Amino acid sequence: MHKNKLNQDNKVEAKRVAILNSALSEFIKKGFNTTRIEDIAKQAGVAKGTIYLYFNNKNTLFEEVIRQNIKLVLNTLNTTIQTNELKAQQPEGHKTNAHELLQNIMLNILGTLQTTNAGDALRLLIREGLLFPELTAFYHQEFITPILNQYRYILKKAYDNKEIKVKELSDYPQILVAPLVFGIIWQTVFSNKEPINLEEMLKVHLKNIFIK
Repeated sequence: MHKNKLNQDNKVEAKRVAILNSALSEFIKKGFNTTRIEDIAKQAGVAKGTIYLYFNNKNTLFEEVIRQNIKLVLNTLNTTIQTNELKAQQPEGHKTNAHELLQNIMLNILGTLQTTNAGDALRLLIREGLLFPELTAFYHQEFITPILNQYRYILKKAYDNKEIKVKELSDYPQILVAPLVFGIIWQTVFSNKEPINLEEMLKVHLKNIFIK
């Protein structure tokens, strides 16, 4: 009985994931306004009515697409910080400086954006965000704010440890986020004309901030 319920739960979750992935694909290709629920259902391999068993309407489906992918990036952020803390607690552990920590965070987040649907979700939010002020506010609260708070904390410690020379940098942690967002937009629009190595660009950006 328990096994049957587990199998049923797995099937339900598999359908939900298929719907979310198909929705993201359709939203990216057609935009929110012109995407139809029946097209999402067809790509997901489910009946149109099945989607309404999971999501009330197209708006809530769009919102969940963004939320699910926010979680991927936040998990990357938290895992990177926790890994750094665990290494530092080891008897002969390497204590990561601010430069290394920020580079690890930024490169790991970039990796998540490039290897999962999170990058497409970010592009989608940039394109459609004005249509969803509540979703944009949620994205800012759940994704942007935690990252900026972590960056502020790290930059303040970096200044105290004389790793950076500009104290006010911690007041504007957006400076650290900007190249990543710019890079995603650039690769979306100009990658076929002038591709850039985002990893190397982020490393160069950090080198300009930290004292050698």
